[in-house]
Amino acid sequence: MQRNLAIAKKILELIVTHDHDGSGVYRADLYPLVERALYNVADLGDTAATVDYHLYLLIDAGFLNITEAEIENEEDDEDDLFASDYFSPTWAGHDYLDSK
Repeated sequence: MQRNLAIAKKILELIVTHDHDGSGVYRADLYPLVERALYNVADLGDTAATVDYHLYLLIDAGFLNITEAEIENEEDDEDDLFASDYFSPTWAGHDYLDSK
C-alpha cells in the first residue's frame, strides 16, 4: 500500500476535531468519518485497511498515541477489541497541523 499524505493528514485532522474531551477517537468511529470526509477525493479502496495503515504511519511518526483495548475475559472477540482501540493526537501531531 502506498502512503497518501492527504489521507494521513485528514485522519489526523478528524481525530483532533472529534476528540472532544481528550479521551481519543475509537477506531470503529474513524472508518465512517474518513469515508465521508474523503468521498470523491481519494480512492480509499478497502477503507479499513487504508485507515489502519495510515494510523500505523501516524503513530510511527509520533503524531498519534494509541490506547489498545484490554481483554477482560476469554470470551472477548478480537475484532471487537481491535475496533475499541482509540487514538489521540500528540503534541507533535498538533504542531504538524498548525504548521500546514
